[in-house]
Amino acid sequence: MRNIILVCAFALMYSCSNAQVMNIANDNTDYSALWNDVDAALKKNLPQSASDILYEIDSLAMANGNTLQQIKVKIYQTAADKSFKPDYLKSSIESFELALNDAQFPYKNIYYSLMAELYDAYYQINSFAISNNVTLNDVSSDIDSWSRENFIDKIGTYYLKSLDNETQLKKIPLNECKDLLIADTQYFHLRPTLFDLLCDRAIKFFSSPVNAPLEISYLSSEALLPYDEFLKSDINGEVSDSQYAVEVLKLYRKLMILNEKNLDVFAYLDLSRLEFAKSVTNTEDSDELYVNALNSLVEKVEKSHSVTDVYFELASFYHDKNMMCNSDSSSAYYNSLKESVALCEKAVALFPEANGARKCNNLLVNLKQPSVETVSFMNDVYPDEHFTMLVNYRNCDNLYCKVVEVEYDKYFFGDKYKIN
Repeated sequence: MRNIILVCAFALMYSCSNAQVMNIANDNTDYSALWNDVDAALKKNLPQSASDILYEIDSLAMANGNTLQQIKVKIYQTAADKSFKPDYLKSSIESFELALNDAQFPYKNIYYSLMAELYDAYYQINSFAISNNVTLNDVSSDIDSWSRENFIDKIGTYYLKSLDNETQLKKIPLNECKDLLIADTQYFHLRPTLFDLLCDRAIKFFSSPVNAPLEISYLSSEALLPYDEFLKSDINGEVSDSQYAVEVLKLYRKLMILNEKNLDVFAYLDLSRLEFAKSVTNTEDSDELYVNALNSLVEKVEKSHSVTDVYFELASFYHDKNMMCNSDSSSAYYNSLKESVALCEKAVALFPEANGARKCNNLLVNLKQPSVETVSFMNDVYPDEHFTMLVNYRNCDNLYCKVVEVEYDKYFFGDKYKIN
């Protein structure tokens, strides 16, 4: 449950207060002391005490017209209820649904996203029991009777509804409410608007293999087009027969168009898009398309620190392919470690303090580490005859081996290897 609450809180706290767009009342009340009391009560495992304080905050926020604080109360109430309510998720879902019906933009969007996560959490916890349920065309209000498909459809629908009024969502910046954020702020800049955040949450759901339709579905090679061609492409059912996969690509394209001038965000989005597309693309040229798309992205963001992230992905690709070729000299990736090293060194030289450069530096340490991977030789060796050994190694100038004479019968059939 800790992850559920943290993720929900993460989404909530990102919804900043822009008076013109979000229509938040002018509430100057300092809630920090009350929230500190809530945190202290939860840490001491005193859920009822926490609930009492939450009720006080909710009453105060309602009087002041502060919907943001009321949403936060509902999230924390779920955490408090976990300790003493067996069906705490079901009661939270009911509470959120009631609030959703009365909510206005953009709070309604936030509620839809949080509700989707609560339904997902309920399904994950009860998936074994739910697996025996039959899919219903007329969905009952009793969620215990729903099938996997009913849950997946409900969750997907709510995530898409959280993106309604797209134009207005794009106008709500997140950096005006950093004092309310409950998360590590390191990557906040990659989601500059409320639309970015809600899209990101939806993408995580739609792109997860766990939530995909039961039949296997792959993307066409169009999903791996370079960014400039991808942004112009017509994403439809021809890309994939999976509605969710198509939805993911549509969302990525919207975000990339929105952030095309923000190179850090753009690089993050395109790398994420390519990672997803490559994982579900099963064509002969997928590797070539993936590398071409990454090289195209390098040209787009070459003056940004984010280029080091792209270099790291390219270097990792060449490294992984080399490991998979099993020293097959006929493989196209037999010497690809040299390319991997060159890319890492370039990233470190360009922007040594960038996050991607740090990752490249760690990969370089691994690539330059002397190692003997495998040693193999013939099973049958005859006396007084030479025999060959195959040694796979890296970064070694000299290799030494020692042949040790043993007493055959004693070594193989002695007490050391006797089986009682």
